[in-house]
Amino acid sequence: MFDIRVEGIYDWRTFHFLEKMGVKHFHFDFNPRSLSFLPQHEFFEILEKTSLAGKKIVLGYSGESKLAIEKMYQDLISLYSKNQIQESVLFEFQIDDEFEKFESLEAPLSVRVNETSQLKKLKDLQGLHALVLDQFQLERLELQSRLGGYIQSLNQVATSTRFINYALRISNENEIMVSLFDLYPARIISFPIDSSLEVCYRNTDLKKLEIRLKHIRQSLENLELY
Repeated sequence: MFDIRVEGIYDWRTFHFLEKMGVKHFHFDFNPRSLSFLPQHEFFEILEKTSLAGKKIVLGYSGESKLAIEKMYQDLISLYSKNQIQESVLFEFQIDDEFEKFESLEAPLSVRVNETSQLKKLKDLQGLHALVLDQFQLERLELQSRLGGYIQSLNQVATSTRFINYALRISNENEIMVSLFDLYPARIISFPIDSSLEVCYRNTDLKKLEIRLKHIRQSLENLELY
């Protein structure tokens, strides 16, 4: 079974629509330079209207300060138990960010990697739960006949004591490349809310979003039969 993750959610209207559509993985962007940036207080306003049960809430960071990250964690701890956070919340960051900003958090970690990443540095990262790659990067590796070796390196990050989830990020202009799944064991497919799914800036076109979700689900059903 595959799960679908939607990235860059910036309002309750979009979040609630995705809930009703059966989405379980929700990504929020806390990079102030991003077009999908969500202020922390607005994020908690969304959480107040829903339950964490059965959901994965992904908090995306890209070079933010340790102070901002720790404040988010402390605010979560004030509302939820550590068990709830372990079950439902992931802090996600780029592999070239400073690991020490996240290692002190008692929360699962998700790391965005690329084809040039030094994957061995991940082996000792406490709390590592997921690895996320872009499809276009894997396509490039496949064209260079390097995909198999790279996947072997990814798999070496996992040990006998932990299970690593793999996610594949796709753009809204591309189809899922079926051949990648012969080697890359992704079970989460992630796509962003961007201008192609908006009526105007930060105004999600829910009809287009519904069409995109249904199209991806159909592709994943075909992939299950592949």
